[in-house]
Formats: sequence, structure tokens, C-alpha cells
Amino acid sequence: MIGSNVKILQVNLNRSAQATESALQAAIDLKVDLIVVQEPWLTPRNQDHNSTRSTTHQSFTQILPPGSGQRPRTLVYVSRAFRPLVNLATSSPKDPDLLVLDIIEGNAKLQLLNIYNEEDQAGSNSRTLERCLFRHPLQPNTILLGDFNTHHPWWDPLAKPTPRADQLIEWLEQYHLHLLNTPGIGTFFRPHLARESVLDLSFATSSAANRIQDWQVLPDLGSDHHGILFTITGTQTEQVINPMQSARFNTQLADWDVFASSLQSNIARSSVLNSTEFKNLVPSWEKQQAILEAEDPPLSKLLDKAADEFTCAIVVAAKAGIPTSRPGAKPKAWWSPELKDLRRTMIRNQRGIGRDPDSIQLYLQAKNSYFLAIKRD
Repeated sequence: MIGSNVKILQVNLNRSAQATESALQAAIDLKVDLIVVQEPWLTPRNQDHNSTRSTTHQSFTQILPPGSGQRPRTLVYVSRAFRPLVNLATSSPKDPDLLVLDIIEGNAKLQLLNIYNEEDQAGSNSRTLERCLFRHPLQPNTILLGDFNTHHPWWDPLAKPTPRADQLIEWLEQYHLHLLNTPGIGTFFRPHLARESVLDLSFATSSAANRIQDWQVLPDLGSDHHGILFTITGTQTEQVINPMQSARFNTQLADWDVFASSLQSNIARSSVLNSTEFKNLVPSWEKQQAILEAEDPPLSKLLDKAADEFTCAIVVAAKAGIPTSRPGAKPKAWWSPELKDLRRTMIRNQRGIGRDPDSIQLYLQAKNSYFLAIKRD
């Protein structure tokens, strides 16, 4: 198991550009590391989908299944601020409906499977479970996420089993996979349905399941599928600070006069930098090289102290004259307060469905207004 925590949002986006933008913004608000997508929206292309992409975002990279020429129906967005390495696994099949990724940190690895269970686009009439998943051997640290399009009382106590659902149950039991869903909590809803269905599922092997926290459903992304959010806790109790993720100095807004004044003052107060021993070390280049190559512990100790104090003086001066900025996921420039208000209205109306005869219509109107605003911007 890797050392870092991994925060995951999984969702079927129903090929909607507007739902994609909404999910990306939600991922930024929630500080999500990976967005595991089924039925992504794809940029218009010709019949060859090998080079197609979904909605781009400056804070995320995209990983799609290996090219098969068919429309990819699985996709993973990876936050650029996420520390572990995320690669397409060598075992990932050339199938648009199953994407296998390796999440690597040091010598540890976590494998992620993203599945969209549907009939083959090539016309073989086989579904992704039989075509790909049942043939894929699982590794000890694995999470399996996706839209399974399969009903069973295990996750939906009121549902009748889908034909051949027992094959999936047998395979899950073979690998001792744990269901992360709360049974009966719906993940799919359309206004004409009498109740929510459970189609989007999360599974994990035992070692990974023991580290799952805060599994929850997010019914506010704009898709007819709800999002699922959870965190996999890493093995490191104390995370090492990544210099790439620590506060950075925004030199474009620097006050260089303040910086120079502070630096001079800090150097003047340094006992090491103003010592006679250090001031006498102003040799020629040839003598500098000889000093560095010589085995002289007292001299090496003096140079190390001088380097530490000079570095400290620079940092203190930078804090005095240069504002800091913290890297990480940022919203798109056009994501406005109006869109936030429209999303809140959509969520409020969605949660009110069933309270009065007009509730469904109010929700649909709010959703339409929200999506039109995203499209306009």
C-alpha cells in the first residue's frame, strides 16, 4: 500500500460536457486527487477515437484506455498536485470499457480498475464483465470502481438480480472483494423512476478496504448518476512535506527594495558571515577548488554554517518582501459566483423532489439553467 492518502471521486457523466465541468469544479472544491469517470464527454472527432480527449483542465491530466479505435467509455483525471506516480498498467486491456492504472509511490503500488459494464461496441454482444473483468487477475492492493449496470440485493436490497449477476458475485467472492457502498443508498436517479437505483459500485481487496474512509454519495454533480467520494488512507502517519507542494514565492508581486533591505540587515546580524575566519575566505578560483577538495573538517563546518545562515537570511528577506502562493488545483477563470448560485439552486431543488407535484419540474428547470450557464461561459 502506498504511503500517501488518495481522495477519489467516481461518477458516470452521461457524456455531458456541462456535467464534466461541474464535476471538475466539485473536485477542486473537495481537493480530489483522482476523478474516475464512466461515459465521459469527448471532443468531437471522426470515427477513429484513438486521439480523442475529454474536457481539459489546467489542474488535471487525463488517462484513457489504450487505443482500440472505439469510443472510450472510461477515463481518469489525475490532479497535477498528486505526489504518487499514476501510470497506465501494462495489464490494461485494449478495451474502451476497462481502464487499469498503477498508482506507484516508492516500492509500493495500488492498482485501480475503472469499469463501465456495457455491451461491446464491436457487436460481439458480450458485456465488459465477461469480456474483460473476469479475465483480469487482481493484485493484493486493488480498488474496483465503476458503473456496473447490475442489480443485486447485496447492494440494493429491494432489487431483483440482473440475469447473470450471480457470476459477478462469484468472481467478487473469489477475490474476497469488499463492497464499499452502503446497501440501499441510490447512485442513479431520473425523474420518471419510482426510486433511486444502485448502479455505481465501489469494491476493494481486504488490505485496501481497511483503509477506506468517508465513503459517501454526492447527488449534486449535474449527471443522472450521483458521484461517489471517499479517501484511501496511506501508510505514512507523518507525511513528508513535498517541496513542490509547499508555499512558493510569487516574484511577480515582489517588493525588491524591501527584500534587499531585509537581506542586508539579516547578513549584518549573522555572526558566522561576519566572522574573521569567513571574511578571510575570499581566494582565487584555483584556491576555492582546493578548499572544496581538501579534507579540512573545521573549514567544512564553517562553510556549512555560512551556507545555512545565508539561506536563512534569503528566506527571511523573501518572506518580508515577496508574497507567497500555494500551488494546487484552481478553478477555471470563467467559473463565476453566478454558477455557484445556480448549482446550489439545482441541488436544493433536487433534494426537494417528491415534496410537491411541481418538484420535478423545478429541479429540471434549475438543472437546465445551470447547464446553459456553463455552456454560455
